[in-house]
Amino acid sequence: MDRPDDAREVYDSATAICSDIVPITERETERALELLLRHSRLPARDALHVATMETNGIHRILSADRHFDRLEAVERVDPADLARPA
Repeated sequence: MDRPDDAREVYDSATAICSDIVPITERETERALELLLRHSRLPARDALHVATMETNGIHRILSADRHFDRLEAVERVDPADLARPA
């Protein structure tokens, strides 16, 4: 995060919509490596997110990061879409 002063606000907002924090274990890091080897343009951080999602039965992610769109198992929800009036 480029703005450390915003860290508390971002953390509080994130935990307000998702209170479950899951651990990252060797299982997730091994799966992340598999994803990196299969998807050469996938950033390591995103691979770890996807691996953690898979091992915890999570299919949707709230993110503006379009790298997730390349993965069939992940449904990305863009925060900008939530901010638009219906």
